[in-house]
Amino acid sequence: MIIKRLSALDENELVSCIKCYQGVFAGEPWNEWKVCRVCSAHWGRELSPENHCGQTTEYFWPDATVRADLAEMAARPLDASLVAIENGEVIGFSLGYGIAVGELEKHLGIGTGIPSEETIAYQDDLGVAEQCRKRGIAKRLFAERLHLFRAQGLALGVVRTLAEPPSVTYGWYCRLGYQVVARYLDGRVIMVRSLQGL
Repeated sequence: MIIKRLSALDENELVSCIKCYQGVFAGEPWNEWKVCRVCSAHWGRELSPENHCGQTTEYFWPDATVRADLAEMAARPLDASLVAIENGEVIGFSLGYGIAVGELEKHLGIGTGIPSEETIAYQDDLGVAEQCRKRGIAKRLFAERLHLFRAQGLALGVVRTLAEPPSVTYGWYCRLGYQVVARYLDGRVIMVRSLQGL
């Protein structure tokens, strides 16, 4: 297995990264495989209906949307996004970048209580393909991303994850000492921790 910067992926690796991203979020607890664009109901891979509200359901994360999001991250000056590649396929990702608090709060649509002049390490997404879990890949990706954040002089980490129902990452970040500073009505939370001592 090799770890590679998101910005250094070739086209085949980028396509593989998109598929990995879609696969990770297609399962529990996210269930972001298909969506009804009329009522916003969404389902995981196993439960997806073909039609809802009289319309054909669509992919929750279309290829073009994921590609655009990844390109935007990779172009950021303080990008720290990484992928794990095994046998030519992306099997995990650890996305994140440095960002001013005010800009992040606008992106997240919620306040964090962090002083607005600070630039923080936003730990955007962390995921591993289901068949590759429990091998320490997420921990390695997290550690490598943390190293990049520290090298950029960032001292505070922020993550958004799902607390209700709890995602694997929610429990993991809790064990690392992250504290909830904001809650959404849909069960997602914003968590914060100093990067020192991680």
